[in-house]
Amino acid sequence: IVAPLLMFMFTFQVRYDEVAVATRFERAGEPQRNADGTLSRDAVTGERVDGGWLYEEAGIYPRLPWPINNVYKYSKRLQTLESEQRQVQLADNLTFIVQIFSVWRIDDPYAFFSTLRSEDIAEDRLRSIVQGQAISGVISQFAFSDFVNAEAGAVRLGDVEETMSTAVQEPLVLGTSRYG
Repeated sequence: IVAPLLMFMFTFQVRYDEVAVATRFERAGEPQRNADGTLSRDAVTGERVDGGWLYEEAGIYPRLPWPINNVYKYSKRLQTLESEQRQVQLADNLTFIVQIFSVWRIDDPYAFFSTLRSEDIAEDRLRSIVQGQAISGVISQFAFSDFVNAEAGAVRLGDVEETMSTAVQEPLVLGTSRYG
């Protein structure tokens, strides 16, 4: 009975689809970075040179019990985000109901931990960017005939998607160094 309790208190597990940030008194050691701000990696193996307290490989790792060490785990997988359905007035004054799906992931777990700490907070920020920039600002610039048209060449869904992607990427690229 004591051995499993001690294992639970003094170790943590990182699954193959997770990355973990370990903290000591809620502070994480910053990993080594290149001049451009990306995490340093070995040219041959691709592994991080100095991982700080980031754990990207699956396995069991030692730790001190709470409250000394705490471990935050984040998914490596692509995450999906679905916006609410909203009515948007188009350029030709017709009303269109829009719902947007976005795909995102965490590129820099340390920066993500330092700024957001929670995937729920990240989704809220991303949702506000998508709803503010993409739905209100971009879709309202197009006419109904750009979405639905008898002539296949007149449909401009590719243009809508590209414009929307650019509008959403701009604030996210500026925030990538902050958000991870």
